[in-house]
Amino acid sequence: MILQVKIVYCGGNLVIDMSGTVLNLKQNTTVVAGATLTGELVDTSDKKKKYDIKAVEHNMTDIVKAIEPKTFKMIDEKEIGITKNHIGFVADDLINEIPSEWENIVLENDEGIKQLNYIKMNAILWGAVREQQQKIEHLESSVYELQEAMKELVKPKPNPRQKQNLKFNKYNIMYIWVRNSPQLKIIVWKKSIV
Repeated sequence: MILQVKIVYCGGNLVIDMSGTVLNLKQNTTVVAGATLTGELVDTSDKKKKYDIKAVEHNMTDIVKAIEPKTFKMIDEKEIGITKNHIGFVADDLINEIPSEWENIVLENDEGIKQLNYIKMNAILWGAVREQQQKIEHLESSVYELQEAMKELVKPKPNPRQKQNLKFNKYNIMYIWVRNSPQLKIIVWKKSIV
């Protein structure tokens, strides 16, 4: 199989045009001064290639909250005259926040330089989004229940010609309309249940 790859150096950056071909880089492959890949950058994910699959038992939202993005410049780029600003993470900051059993997120190369697997970090973000969605749905449900309880408390104004009655709603809270007033007076008085 012949792999046609077009490599262009542009403004200190390496641009690789793979035209839809999957690039399989071996571990510890380093590209200095930035790279643009046109095509797909993939990671093997087929269930046939995995074993000991388990649900994650960590709070992803707490992990995301503990990791702070930073802006920085790269020393290697400075040495060749590039002083552009980057945004991302400092691997040293993540060591204490990422569970130790997740061995493939913070890595160390042969020279002792820490590296991050940004592709694997997406799984943490995905987990945090799922947790937050569950919290949102719970809050929406709570708001709906409160709205329904408020509807029960706010009843239409009774006819002023009728005798004024004290009433308890289904939550055992007494309410009363004051004659000749559009206001509802809520008396927090629970009916005794015998």
